[in-house]
Amino acid sequence: MGYNDIIAGVCIHYEFKEKYNIMIFRRNGLIEFAESFKSDKDCIKYLAELKWANGFVCKKCGHTKADVLNGKRYQHRICLMCKQEETPMDGTIFHNVKSSELRKAFFTVYDTEYNF
Repeated sequence: MGYNDIIAGVCIHYEFKEKYNIMIFRRNGLIEFAESFKSDKDCIKYLAELKWANGFVCKKCGHTKADVLNGKRYQHRICLMCKQEETPMDGTIFHNVKSSELRKAFFTVYDTEYNF
């Protein structure tokens, strides 16, 4: 992730915060932040909770029922109507980040936001 990616990510991050009216990365201390996100799965779960806090709506067909996948595709949703799969990272600044690198990306955004 280069400098331009980080700056673009922070801009999108603020748009995401504004859209959902939430603070994704509060100005907690680094230790508290690290305790909240101990693994990539913690990060995925956090994004899933934010993204689908008001329920799932399929972007393809608009259906509101989905199965939650676990295992390798942890917290992905699959629409019961059209079978479209959606990840917690889709539509966020983390959409191109491998799930195995998500915690590192969270810390990059945290560090960038905290130092602005």
